[in-house]
Amino acid sequence: MNFPLTFEPSQVFKPIELIDKGLNLHYVFDIQRLPDSVLKVLKEQNKDLSDFKQLILIAHAGKQLWRTVEVCGITSLKTSSKNPIDDFTNISIDTWFNQHHPKMHKKIIYPSSQSIPLQELGLLARWHYRSPFLVGINNLYGSWFAYRSVVLCDSQFSNPVQPKTQSPCESCQTKICISKCPAQAFDASTFNMDACLDYRLKKSSLCQHTCLARIACPVAVNHQYSEEQLHYHYGVSLKMIRNVK
Repeated sequence: MNFPLTFEPSQVFKPIELIDKGLNLHYVFDIQRLPDSVLKVLKEQNKDLSDFKQLILIAHAGKQLWRTVEVCGITSLKTSSKNPIDDFTNISIDTWFNQHHPKMHKKIIYPSSQSIPLQELGLLARWHYRSPFLVGINNLYGSWFAYRSVVLCDSQFSNPVQPKTQSPCESCQTKICISKCPAQAFDASTFNMDACLDYRLKKSSLCQHTCLARIACPVAVNHQYSEEQLHYHYGVSLKMIRNVK
């Protein structure tokens, strides 16, 4: 007797609790369909990659994540953690999986010590376009989004409906970000990273805890981070620069 084949239906990846916290951008990749360049990195760093079917990219866009963390107490999180936003993200994702998919095998590979090609994944998800000031940008959120987590998962999720994005820089006529950079880190075709970093390290720098080029960008200003959020994120990067320079 022949029995009909049965398939487990896919489930749209729409974690409402994460969305409400501000972890509101999601994209699900089938691992075997990823480009070879990405697969190579994943295989080198994850010997158990064959245990998983999918990779989930999670980002925050706009101000909601920071507002949620503020309600939870950013001061206390800073006291108890060296990386409060990362730890908050990991805890939130673990909690969601434990509540909704407790038997599902998953592994958070970012944030971690792994070097993940986030920008390449963002390009594949069509969230990420290159801006003159090197921060990823799109027409919906401007540059006010950031990659927060990458999860390997033995799942059969399908993608939620993805908003259509494009690069706002291609149609930008003024390029005001270039003229507003006090480090003069831009030229006709490249960005001078050393000029940017050296300027940020100056005691008189106007960009220690912000980026005036990024602030000047007129795209999606309604999603622009608060002064407190800018101060936090750029404070983290400033410490990293000081450790390297």
